[in-house]
Amino acid sequence: LANELAVVCDEIGISAIETFDVANTQPYSHIHKPGCGVGGHCIPVYPYFITKTVKSDTRLLSLAREINDGMAGYTVELVRRGLGEVGVELKDANVLVLGVTYRGDVKETRCSPALSIIDILKGECKGVFAYDPLFGDDVRQFGAEPRRLDDVGDIDAVVIAADYEEFKEIEWGELRWRHSVLVDGRNVVNIEHGYHLLQIGNICSQNKSLK
Repeated sequence: LANELAVVCDEIGISAIETFDVANTQPYSHIHKPGCGVGGHCIPVYPYFITKTVKSDTRLLSLAREINDGMAGYTVELVRRGLGEVGVELKDANVLVLGVTYRGDVKETRCSPALSIIDILKGECKGVFAYDPLFGDDVRQFGAEPRRLDDVGDIDAVVIAADYEEFKEIEWGELRWRHSVLVDGRNVVNIEHGYHLLQIGNICSQNKSLK
């Protein structure tokens, strides 16, 4: 529900994060934060234990999985949008994905949306790179070339795909790459100034900057 509503809020030009925060002041509302997808062995897998076992109508469970799985593609579309707004086509761009795990500071990639994002980008852009504090050069096994944050001069767009504490502490004012397009799929950056930001759940914040 959170991810679907975030896409809707994007279309009508309002902040899903602010909207959810207000809604959640009510005792009957508990909308989660949206993001670039869900991973691990629980949410992406357990619904199928039900849908593949019973004969009852489980369309809602199947649709929920379809929506969450689709957030990787939505994230790539945000990369395309951000690059387009600075005059760059995705096919000509180098994209850096921050985090290959399904959540920050946990070395687990099972059903990680970051891997789906990488797979889609491989067929869409010039070069796909990744940095993950727990994997280092081993990100090659996921189809991306390793790249550290101190070497981003030829990168056109950055995607935050996992909420590592390290990413939350990045001094964005000291980090620059070509075109400064940043797609925040985990809501880990603070808006201030200097980057072309597209933040899932807060797309209306784009073109503002970061600290």
